[in-house]
Amino acid sequence: MCIRDSPYTLLIAVLLSAQCTDERVNKITPKLFKIADTPEKMIKLSISYIEDIIRPCGLSPMKSKGIFGLSKMIIEKHKGKVPNNFKDLEEFLGKWLQTVEVMLTEEDYFEAAYDLGKDMERQNILRREAMFTYQAVHEHRVPLEVMMTGLARARKAIKEDFNRDLYFIADIDRTRSPESGINLVKSILPYSKSVGIIGVGFDCQEVGYPAAPHKEAFKLARENGFFLSAHCGEEYASGPAGVWDIITNMDPDRIDHGNQSIRDEKLVQYLAETQIPLTLCPMS
Repeated sequence: MCIRDSPYTLLIAVLLSAQCTDERVNKITPKLFKIADTPEKMIKLSISYIEDIIRPCGLSPMKSKGIFGLSKMIIEKHKGKVPNNFKDLEEFLGKWLQTVEVMLTEEDYFEAAYDLGKDMERQNILRREAMFTYQAVHEHRVPLEVMMTGLARARKAIKEDFNRDLYFIADIDRTRSPESGINLVKSILPYSKSVGIIGVGFDCQEVGYPAAPHKEAFKLARENGFFLSAHCGEEYASGPAGVWDIITNMDPDRIDHGNQSIRDEKLVQYLAETQIPLTLCPMS
């Protein structure tokens, strides 16, 4: 079966692609979809069975629970059909994310991060950077210390077991107050060395949430030796102006996405002259 045979199989493939290569996803999905290519078939499998199949894709404990929960929600809330318009799909994914909050303990964070190390070993990756947005995803259910302890343990184990280096970037949620950004930077300082936090990022919804109010947080991060990066210029509505906003107010070392820059010749020229790198992904 091709993963594009249905909206459901495509959606599952996209979820599996997190921290995984397309090549590996394309090898694993035929095995999974041969057994369960609809949400009705998927929920008949146990979470542990799903985990065994998708293990090579990485983060299998979390992804298997997510796939099961997602399939159940599609049946219960959407009559077995993936929403077919963006508004419904966006709302659906938002609700799904609230139901699959499976990372609750130090061991959960250890396993998720250590899985990245195993993937580094498989792909012969010597250095990797992973981003986390504590404020938006984890703060309401897990104390920072629990998360940091799990990540620190995993980072140490990855170095000892595979001789690979895993680093982290702590993202500021741009939809929150300037004070929350400052507090985030302050809160990660005691863990920066043990966890390997080397940068502070700027994430979440672009449109309507400019960078200027967070300049003090950026300044504090820079003063404490963190490099700065920002997700920007990803949404069409933000346009090149979203990238200029980050350049003006953050002075970033790197821009994540930034694909809307192509609509502004002066911006493209500036990026080339200053050598600010852009990191693009299949979702950009």
